[in-house]
Amino acid sequence: MTESRTQPPPLLSEADLISAMDRTGIGTDATMHEHISKIQIRKYAIKNADDRLEPCKLGIALIEGVQRFALEEGIDLSKPQMRAEMEQGMAAIVRGEQRQDVFLQGALATVQRCYAALERNAPALDAALGQHFAGRAQVGRVAPIHAAAFSSCRCGASFDLRCHVHGADQAPGVAGADPGPGGRGRGRGRGRGAARGGRAGRAGGRAAPRRREAPAVVRQERFLVCPNGACGLVLPVPSKHTTTLSAYAHICPICQCQVLNVRNAETGRDHRLCPYCFNYVPQDLHPGLAELRCFQCAHTTCPLAGGRSSGGGSGGAAGSGGAGRSGGSSSLTPCGACGGQGSLVLRQNPRWCVQCSRSPACQNTLWLPSCVVAAAVDGLCGTCGPRLQCDVRTLSLRLATGHNAGALLAVGEDTLRGVCIAGCNDTLSRLGG
Repeated sequence: MTESRTQPPPLLSEADLISAMDRTGIGTDATMHEHISKIQIRKYAIKNADDRLEPCKLGIALIEGVQRFALEEGIDLSKPQMRAEMEQGMAAIVRGEQRQDVFLQGALATVQRCYAALERNAPALDAALGQHFAGRAQVGRVAPIHAAAFSSCRCGASFDLRCHVHGADQAPGVAGADPGPGGRGRGRGRGRGAARGGRAGRAGGRAAPRRREAPAVVRQERFLVCPNGACGLVLPVPSKHTTTLSAYAHICPICQCQVLNVRNAETGRDHRLCPYCFNYVPQDLHPGLAELRCFQCAHTTCPLAGGRSSGGGSGGAAGSGGAGRSGGSSSLTPCGACGGQGSLVLRQNPRWCVQCSRSPACQNTLWLPSCVVAAAVDGLCGTCGPRLQCDVRTLSLRLATGHNAGALLAVGEDTLRGVCIAGCNDTLSRLGG
């Protein structure tokens, strides 16, 4: 018997690729060579010493990136079917079998759908590229953890806050930095004067005056990094030394990430931002904007959005001071105990609870189960809102590791979403006290 192992298929030659393109209906005799030349110019693939096309890191990363969301979106841009269908449509126009305007309408709709899918899944492409190229995402992944389980990711896992300090290893006097030669201890006549036999050398080993060195430039970068391997999201967040970050009790209705509170230590003012929308601005709401904070957002239902009318941005930032004792709170529904004068808001004191905004004048408080380690305001309840004729928002609750959630959670998950406090489900009672 002969022992052997399966081998990958051989790399394609240019003739092999032309035959494959011809079989799938991609390109014409006039354009096939142009396509092959273009993938080499763009460094998707190059010809090796055997005159065969070998994929480059960029080409591999792009294929891996689009395949990450192909099943979810129903579009696999790594396959030739979409291009082949367009080629068939154009050939049908030439034969008089299809109207040009009908074809263009369908083709534009397909391309727009692809663009929207790519925009929604830009982090998947970033993650795939980051596995093959050392960029900011890779810097974030290997940076030291500053705070574990900092806030909620859109996938349901918890972001770690990581901080990378540039120049700390060269900066004497900086915490965690190497002090460098001569940074500690007493001088022993080894300075410039001693080497040249100058006054310091003749003075019995006294140290020559140390030359004043320019201070090193130290810069930090902060990242939210999702440890879930299936997600792998890396989001740069505001990194100035004068700003502090904390998790805010609200889930962004656009992307389902937990919102952050950003405090400027110099001014004492706060504002909010969604870390995902901050990096991947929803262009349908804010075309051309490079970064987005909540006071700029024009979302129609989010209570933090301050950009729906002129002047809303400053109002959103200024109004952040009264956010509640836990550093942030969001309204769930009007408080029934005080006739709607106050609103039920999510707070942590230190245990998570839902409490009237008029507290202590109104003492209506609902303590969440002790197994809840993090909570955030989620979307509207479609059952209780119409019944009570007012907005009723639900909660997302992250539970302690190993807690028996009464079969409410799938294996490996730790976050419950859509938990309503207005009585349409018994989730809180099933979690216990």
